[in-house]
Amino acid sequence: MRSESFEVSGPVRASVKVEHGHVFVQHGAGVEQARVTLSPMIAGDEVAADLIARATVEFADGVLLVIVPPTPAGAGGSTVVTSRGGMTVTQNFGHVSVGSNVVGMTIVNGRVVCGGGLNVSGAIVAGGVLGGGGVRVNVLVPEQSSVTARTVSADLDTGSFGEKSLDTVDFHTLSGGLHVGKALTVLASTISGDVVVDAASQVQVTSTSGDVELEVGTRAEVSTVSGDVAVLAVHEGVRVSVATVSGDIRVTPIAPGMSIEVSTSTVNGKVRGPRAVQGR
Repeated sequence: MRSESFEVSGPVRASVKVEHGHVFVQHGAGVEQARVTLSPMIAGDEVAADLIARATVEFADGVLLVIVPPTPAGAGGSTVVTSRGGMTVTQNFGHVSVGSNVVGMTIVNGRVVCGGGLNVSGAIVAGGVLGGGGVRVNVLVPEQSSVTARTVSADLDTGSFGEKSLDTVDFHTLSGGLHVGKALTVLASTISGDVVVDAASQVQVTSTSGDVELEVGTRAEVSTVSGDVAVLAVHEGVRVSVATVSGDIRVTPIAPGMSIEVSTSTVNGKVRGPRAVQGR
């Protein structure tokens, strides 16, 4: 495990880059030291330990920077993977190019990334990464800070112990999921990861197959291909725009009769909600 602390006098901008693992950002009142803790997702993972030792952790000009190096290609070795659909892959991951797709999975630098769950040698593994190199990144920052995170499969979660929210959460990932507690603005882009926002003023999400669940106070813009979308509008005058190809859409005002502006578009999905708030 590695831990670094930095004196701060107010909100900061936290920037995290890690391929695989999990990122948790906690924010709250009275934080005078920003703190970063890095640890392997799996105890004894030598690949993760090496990545942690070589990671960049620094603070300057209000920016808290955390960069975990990419996982070495070929670190995963050879494996047999069976998806829930019954297909089996035998592959030496070291010879699969970055970003290659195999029966619904993605192999990145020798890591199998799958959001739907895997069966490996008879053991069920919920969505995640097979092989070493997963790093847990815990970050503590003052309230009203901003967070930017870039991952391949690592999830991002935020939590607070104060009344105020984060300012902006900006998350880009391949298959990682996002869960935001409280933020003014949320920007998210994912291929297959789910997005859940408990409370935000405005949200913009682009997803291919991940589901999206939002609670918004001002504006929500969501675009998916097959992911389902559920939006709860909590204030009068909220503007909601949702476009999908085959995903279902549900838009709900928090109180009956509340006026909100809604535009929905789907090819094969269903649109649910009071007629007064449904779009086209």
